Amino acid sequence: MLQFRVLRDLDGNGYAYSQATGALEWSPEVYSIQADAKGDLRVFDAALKPLWHLCRHIQNLTFETHNENGTLQLKEIRVNLGTRKTNKRGEIFEFSILGSIVMRN
Repeated sequence: MLQFRVLRDLDGNGYAYSQATGALEWSPEVYSIQADAKGDLRVFDAALKPLWHLCRHIQNLTFETHNENGTLQLKEIRVNLGTRKTNKRGEIFEFSILGSIVMRN
């Protein structure tokens, strides 16, 4: 599970950052992203109510930070996602993504 906040214009200036300091403005709500027991990747609110459905047939999902992997930058999160589905003819379709998210501040 990965917990996160989203950008939000908190001071009402029309931008999701402070024009005085340049600091990003984050919503007070904390969301999480995780695969459920059925293999669906979803975004949940703080009460674990599902909000968005992102994809299905998840076989593996891992998040890695600098604490787990010293080769990553301090503000970097590595995401590894794999899906697998068998169609009606028995053919297997697999898809995987390995990427990084680098946080600004």
